[in-house]
Order: sequence, then structure tokens, then C-alpha cells
Amino acid sequence: MEKDHLLAGNTTVANRIICHVWNKVYANDFMPGGTYLTACGKGGFKDTKPVYRRLLQYVEEQRPTISGDAYEERLIDEIGALDKERQIIQVSIAIAVSP
Repeated sequence: MEKDHLLAGNTTVANRIICHVWNKVYANDFMPGGTYLTACGKGGFKDTKPVYRRLLQYVEEQRPTISGDAYEERLIDEIGALDKERQIIQVSIAIAVSP
């Protein structure tokens, strides 16, 4: 999710899909190295609102600077668990590190 959508609170607009591949030749995008504020929740890509809500509440309270995009990764998908309650989604937001 692009930083502008994230800052506007529009957390339902995904613009790229990335997945782990072992050969960069097959990659269509990447998650840059850096520091990320990360949280997990139950469900899949359509169940991220509560996760984003927790992360953005933390940003509001603790004031880290959002420095880049947000990334969603399914740690346990429908292949690993048919029951949606057992599926796990991880959301990571790029943040700046204070010196």
C-alpha cells in the first residue's frame, strides 16, 4: 500500500502484490530493507482493517515517522489453514529510525 493511502487512512487500496521468490529474475517488485512497524492478525487480505487500526493507533500515540509504504504478507494462507480464523496476515509499515 502506498504511503499516501496509508496516511489518508485508506487501508483498503493494495497496488502491488509481492511474494518471496528465490531468484530475483522472477521478482516483479520488492520490499526494501529498513525498519518496519509490524503487527499480525487473523484472516487474509480482506481482514486487515483491525491490524492497520492497531498500527495507526500506535503511530498516533508514539509518533514514529512513517517513511514509506506498507506491506501485507500472508504468513498462513488458505493452503496452510482452510479455516479463516487460523489464517494469519502480517502488516508492516516502513518507519524512520531516530538517531
